[in-house]
Amino acid sequence: MDTVFAELAHFSQNPEKRRSVCLLDIAGPCFWSVLGLIVGVAYQRFVIKRLQMASKTTQENFEAIAADPQKTCLGGQEAGRGP
Repeated sequence: MDTVFAELAHFSQNPEKRRSVCLLDIAGPCFWSVLGLIVGVAYQRFVIKRLQMASKTTQENFEAIAADPQKTCLGGQEAGRGP
């Protein structure tokens, strides 16, 4: 533990041995953040489109199911079988 403190003290006393800030130290995290944002937005758009397609198909199925009894009732009334 003493060596850690000694190393820190030595480092703080010798500023010429400090590492300068590199462009990659700043640009790297920014790049990954922007990339994550782009992937997240693209995924959300994909999910929304997929849900809209599923919703449209479900709506068409409901309309087809609802239209079938109406045709049956109307057809039955025309033939004199319905009330």
